[in-house]
Amino acid sequence: MSHLATRVARAAVLLGALLPSACSSGPVAVPSGVPPVEVAIPPGAPPRESTRYNLADDLPLALSGYDPVSYFPEGGSRPTPGDPDLSARFGGVIYLFATREHRDLFLADPLHYEPAHGGWCSYAMARGQQASCDPTAFLIEDGRLLLFHRDLFSDTRDGFTKQDLDAADRQWEQLTGEPPRR
Repeated sequence: MSHLATRVARAAVLLGALLPSACSSGPVAVPSGVPPVEVAIPPGAPPRESTRYNLADDLPLALSGYDPVSYFPEGGSRPTPGDPDLSARFGGVIYLFATREHRDLFLADPLHYEPAHGGWCSYAMARGQQASCDPTAFLIEDGRLLLFHRDLFSDTRDGFTKQDLDAADRQWEQLTGEPPRR
């Protein structure tokens, strides 16, 4: 390895150690002593299994503790950390909310706010893989929350197409037996 290549490699290792990862999950809030509100799965919806979902640190905590409503226009269109004292359990997964209003919106229609593809990276799901995502790298497509992997060098949202979304939906249905929500 040349002297320059060695220096570049060392700089990359140092940079990786000094900078927080862009795909870190951010503030993972551990649920407090306040029990979450239990949300029943709507009639006709397939049962949920939390083991299929991308969860934070082996806790049944969705979106690394971010408020699912905050991603949508009615919640401000900006991922916001949830409050452990404002939570709901849906399908074995705990969701945290920034406000009571957001929790009430979720309780009224949890399937609308639940992330597509189990909270896994939609780009990876389109390719038949389950990959972790950055909960702040998202798109709202056809009223659905899609999450993506992002790091210092790439963002899988770039170039994500309708064909990719269709492929991700097919892969999710094959993996779980759950049809995509439209």
